[in-house]
Amino acid sequence: PHARVQGETTEWIVITQDKENWNRASYAFNLRRAPLRESAPFKSIYDFFDESGHAANKKFSSIRFEHYKQMGDQIEARLPTNILDIS
Repeated sequence: PHARVQGETTEWIVITQDKENWNRASYAFNLRRAPLRESAPFKSIYDFFDESGHAANKKFSSIRFEHYKQMGDQIEARLPTNILDIS
């Protein structure tokens, strides 16, 4: 139940490639390579630290987290609780 938008909306869940907070959300999941610090002050930004083994992805993750730290944002890290042991 989400909408893909490129302009203002009243939808609760929005997917956009724009840098704008079209639905005035308080919470955001950042799937971009760049840090999310644009038009709206979010209560929480959920971001992902990519440790998939791709050096470029890990580099962008480090840049984002360093940006959040410099902005004085509280950073909380959690390990997945459902890791499957395939050994």
